[in-house]
Amino acid sequence: CVDDGQHMEKLPTLYPNGTYVFIDICDWVGEDPQKRCDAICPCAVKVALKHHCRKTCSNCPGVPIETPSTTPSTELQLFTDCKDRRDVSKVYSNGGLLGLCEWTALNPDDRCKEKCPCGEDFGKPISDLCPNTCGTC
Repeated sequence: CVDDGQHMEKLPTLYPNGTYVFIDICDWVGEDPQKRCDAICPCAVKVALKHHCRKTCSNCPGVPIETPSTTPSTELQLFTDCKDRRDVSKVYSNGGLLGLCEWTALNPDDRCKEKCPCGEDFGKPISDLCPNTCGTC
């Protein structure tokens, strides 16, 4: 599980000692994660920062929340980098063109259950095309 905020603009931050610096958005979130993980991203796609800063916000798909079982599993799980496909279809939304995963991130609870509505990926489960956004890694 990794943070995916490094591609975003750095935030200007003024510290109490008078130091003024630009820091990565996930570093900023990490300074007060209880409050900032649910804050809306100041980027083009308005989603909670916990979707960009998964590691910082403990929002990692596949990480158990409950106490692990003492019974060994018979299923082998291979963990790889969980990345959304960037080459998937585009979707028109509010007069603009968004990547499918960006569009899905606007309402992941509903859209991750849907099938791709357009292009060469028509009919494929969105959760397969956007596993990071949908938390299905």
